[in-house]
Amino acid sequence: MFVGAYWSQRQESREESAKRIVLCLSLLKSQSELFAEWFMKARTKAAAFENPLSIDLDTVASTLRVDRRDVGGEAMPELGFSLSVWNGKNASFTATVGVYSPYVRNAVLLSFDESPTTFSADDWKALLEAMIRAFEPDHAVVTSHEHLDRVGAEAPWESGWFTYQRGGEIQEGPFE
Repeated sequence: MFVGAYWSQRQESREESAKRIVLCLSLLKSQSELFAEWFMKARTKAAAFENPLSIDLDTVASTLRVDRRDVGGEAMPELGFSLSVWNGKNASFTATVGVYSPYVRNAVLLSFDESPTTFSADDWKALLEAMIRAFEPDHAVVTSHEHLDRVGAEAPWESGWFTYQRGGEIQEGPFE
């Protein structure tokens, strides 16, 4: 299962992007202790555990990565900022925000190796609401890759347990 939020071009500063991420991670933490701590992703689990992420504006802002060109190494500001963290258990949070390129979409994903069996429909909906509140996306969804493959969805937000389109309400859909 994963919770995803997606939107088109929205140029934002490093600080604005960090503020949205801090808000989201704080809202997630208020939903479940599963999201109480995060670690920077690394090559090994042991290395990740050595690099916890403090969820405050200054730390998150300084941690945001900027994509660079392969040749020359200069920053590509139109691709915004990215962050990828892991909760030390079974969840990852990946964000690409502040993108204003017409070819790349802003996206935030909370994904699980194994879906928490203790989460109810209300819990999943609350996670989606947290992402919507923090990022104000065009689309958001709670779904799985298996479900998307089964229904032949071209975009993740086309089919899921819960779906959202800007200006509307969260919709609950059929989900096997």
